[in-house]
Amino acid sequence: MNLIRQLRNLQEVDLNLEKATLMLQQIKSQLNSNPILVELEELERNLTQKQGELGELEKEQRTLEWKVEDLSSKVLSIEEKLYSNTVKNPKELQHLQQEVEGFRSSVQPEEDKILNLMVQVEAVQREITEGEIRRKELQEDWKHKSQLLLAESSRIERVLSEDGQKRGALAAEIDPAYLKLYETLRADKQGRAIVQIKQGRCGGCLITLPLNIMRRARLENQLLQCSNCGRILYLL
Repeated sequence: MNLIRQLRNLQEVDLNLEKATLMLQQIKSQLNSNPILVELEELERNLTQKQGELGELEKEQRTLEWKVEDLSSKVLSIEEKLYSNTVKNPKELQHLQQEVEGFRSSVQPEEDKILNLMVQVEAVQREITEGEIRRKELQEDWKHKSQLLLAESSRIERVLSEDGQKRGALAAEIDPAYLKLYETLRADKQGRAIVQIKQGRCGGCLITLPLNIMRRARLENQLLQCSNCGRILYLL
């Protein structure tokens, strides 16, 4: 196999390796910071916040319910005295009646607060339920997505391994001096050290090539470089 073909094959493998490496990096990035994960993490934070909010509302509701129960118990106790005929003194009876009315007037505002809290609790519970449904959807989506990404990652890693071995074999067949030149150009020219001559122009920098270069490219099997960009040239 002639030198130019060897270098072309090597560059093709190198470009494939670069492409596969970039794809693998993108997959790893998606596995670490996928939009599904971002939404899922935000949803988890929101659910945690809502659970805390629900806990506080329920605690406040229980406190008010206990307060109402206590007031109702006092009303019941006083009413038992009122209707038991054990209290005969009119002033004492009047005082007991005033106490009942006072406790009853205190109960209504607390019950209104409880009703308002029950509405809030129901709203937060509904948000939590909807959030949990969405979380399950996202978890299922991520499970499916991550399985596809991991499968593709494994495939690309196999390609990288195979192409890496192929590159090693190709590089071993090339004269070290030419291989060094190729590697230097590849590093300087964004991975394209060898380019095709097209319509009399360098396939890299697009400069029109001298006629003697064109003649040599047609007639000779030797390494030619563009006088402008330095890339290795070949003509099909």
